[in-house]
Amino acid sequence: MLDSSLQPTRPYPRVPPPLVEDLAQDFAVLLEAVLEVDGPHQALRFLNSMTANRCSGLYRFDGGMLTNLQLVDSEDPAVTSAAAVPVDESYCVFVRASGRPFVVDDSLADPRVASHRKRQAIRSYCGVPLSDDEGNTRGTICHFDPEPNRTDSLDLVYLDTFAHMVQRPGVGTELRQALHM
Repeated sequence: MLDSSLQPTRPYPRVPPPLVEDLAQDFAVLLEAVLEVDGPHQALRFLNSMTANRCSGLYRFDGGMLTNLQLVDSEDPAVTSAAAVPVDESYCVFVRASGRPFVVDDSLADPRVASHRKRQAIRSYCGVPLSDDEGNTRGTICHFDPEPNRTDSLDLVYLDTFAHMVQRPGVGTELRQALHM
């Protein structure tokens, strides 16, 4: 059963719960196959194809730094990674602090990020935690874009499905090792 807290509470396009369950199950089957056959980068590319956001990334928390493990930019397929940045300079800081999903549709209109350093450069963000077996947040999987984007209810469901897959022993082994899980 999907975590009901992943359904956004704001007026996003809502998908009826039974359909969300079906779509999440279908997505999980396809994602597992892509992950198994083609590896983490192609799996992230598949996830990115399901969102309106330009970029999707997998990140690990390394103390005060955020290390990129995989990156997909739908407008530039040659981009596969990014340099490490201080955690506080990314919206992933909010996922780390709460251990919960965090969504920003338009950073310029969202008071929660009014003083954030990346607010002008990254206008939308949608991320969920990647946690180890003890529930410690080790990183994030997220979508982001330099343009404002309205997150729909399936964005979080698909991100959460990917996160749970990475957390399953034997499925996301390469990513689990990279996340130090």
